[in-house]
Amino acid sequence: MDALTGIANRRGFEQELEHRWQRFQHASTSALVLCLLDLDGFKEINDTLGHEAGDQLLITVAQRLRCSLRDSDFVARLGGDEFVLLLDQRTDRGSVETALQRLVVAIAEPMIYADTHMRVTASLGCVVIRSNDTSQPSEAELLRCADQAMYAAKRSGKNRWRLVRLGLPESDPQPDPQQILEQQSV
Repeated sequence: MDALTGIANRRGFEQELEHRWQRFQHASTSALVLCLLDLDGFKEINDTLGHEAGDQLLITVAQRLRCSLRDSDFVARLGGDEFVLLLDQRTDRGSVETALQRLVVAIAEPMIYADTHMRVTASLGCVVIRSNDTSQPSEAELLRCADQAMYAAKRSGKNRWRLVRLGLPESDPQPDPQQILEQQSV
């Protein structure tokens, strides 16, 4: 458990990913969606308003993430201002996109700390893999691809998400333009 935010920490995420990966490998779940989320503008708030403001912002973000997800979804704080999400049983592209859009909007809502309005946005990189896909990457490849997608979202303007589908015929774990399903900004 993350002591600051009250959500799962990196270790909790690793355990949950292992559990869900096993379910996925045994085809009891049809899709696995993993998202990495990094806050845009957090460092500036932490540097200008102080660590207490930064801590309060992280607590608020964690609450907003929990409220924006379904009970079967999973959220953890990896460290600093980076979070990870596992979206459960989202079998169609539309439901994933709806969830991502809801997250981006929720994070971008202003927050108040000591009579000061704070605002951060989020960049998300998400990977979708289906049980019937032709190739199955490892857990590490899945994380690496989500990380690359997140940084691609940041490079393309922040406050957006990038959704990549792995397991397409002859694809590898590196996102390429043909694998990018959608990129969205608010």
